[in-house]
Amino acid sequence: MKRRVKNILFIIPILLLGFPFFFESDVFIDVKVKPLDGAFKKLDSLEFSSENWYSKKWQTNREELQKKNIKIRPSIIRLKHEMDYRVFRETHMADLIVGKEDYFFSNSWAKSRSKITTVKPELMKSHVKKLGELHDLLRQKGKHCRIFLPPSKEEIFAEYLPEKYAEENPKNDYNNYTNALKENNIPHWDLLDYYKNIMDTAKYPIYSKTSVHWTKYGASYTLFNLLKDVRENLNINAPRLKVRVPYTEKAKIKAGDADFEKTLNLMSRIDTSDFLYFHYKVDRRGAENAYKPKVITIGDSYYWGVKGSWMLHHFFQEESMFLYYYNTVFFNKNVPIVNIKKLDIVEEFKSADVIFFINSPHNLLNFPFGFDKDIDKIMAGLRELPDKPLGEVKNKFAPPSGTPFNPE
Repeated sequence: MKRRVKNILFIIPILLLGFPFFFESDVFIDVKVKPLDGAFKKLDSLEFSSENWYSKKWQTNREELQKKNIKIRPSIIRLKHEMDYRVFRETHMADLIVGKEDYFFSNSWAKSRSKITTVKPELMKSHVKKLGELHDLLRQKGKHCRIFLPPSKEEIFAEYLPEKYAEENPKNDYNNYTNALKENNIPHWDLLDYYKNIMDTAKYPIYSKTSVHWTKYGASYTLFNLLKDVRENLNINAPRLKVRVPYTEKAKIKAGDADFEKTLNLMSRIDTSDFLYFHYKVDRRGAENAYKPKVITIGDSYYWGVKGSWMLHHFFQEESMFLYYYNTVFFNKNVPIVNIKKLDIVEEFKSADVIFFINSPHNLLNFPFGFDKDIDKIMAGLRELPDKPLGEVKNKFAPPSGTPFNPE
């Protein structure tokens, strides 16, 4: 009996030592390992040469490539990250802070709310004044313009921020931006109060504990308001977007509802609450031949929640575009992305029906992202167009109130 126990105790370490070999070999076992999420520096294979050999650069490169290509590596990293987070609250992410009750926040956005001003107030006022001139000119030419301010997670869940970020700086970018908009009498939708009211009664997450942005469900409220805003301001009999039977499941990480959690590369989930999802349908009754406006949206990553509905092509022209940080151009049609320098931006504005600006007020670093360099020539081009009255507006500048739909 003792001998059998000794044999078993001897065999177990041998099997453990041999496990990586069996794991790596597709001959003995074919294990599919989920790759790590997030951004990783690509390591290229170094060309063999006598110089690289003698300097040992080639050997070092081969060693690093071997390490990166080990099949078990993602699982080992996930296990380490799991232990680091659960035991020490270490996240291995540079711009992440863990707040109260496991609420995740952007470190830079939290600082922007509570400590620093990233945009000089005089520059902010100067640009907003010019933006007001553009807004009035667009409407004079029969074009609709709307400025959206989606609330950042740091504003929505301010009570869950760590204590050192709890107090809001009255001169932060958000307050400077909204004050400048008010001083210049520029109509805009500050959606902070709107979303706070929704969250008071919503059964499912509007913003996720472990994501950067609003959830798919949360973004849908702005999607419905945006379509309603276009329909009423252009006075077009457009189709209506409807919600099909909703369903619930855990956060869809691929959909962005837990994008912070995704990048942590853990073994288990942090936010295990139920999220609301649904498919859309388009009601074209009475609007079969409705006019599709051309829409240009300038904004940050919050717009992806709206664009990610994959429904905008039913309502906007294919030539509509999303100017991501006024740099990368994503079209409404399925064509490759391009840099904004490839566009004749003046002609694009002249041919557009609607211009949207959508930017989270705590993400204004480098604002207005280069648009200030083009705004004068855009306005010069617009002045060449004849004046045109905008459609008879039912709700001219009032921000949304209540809920535009009830999918629950």
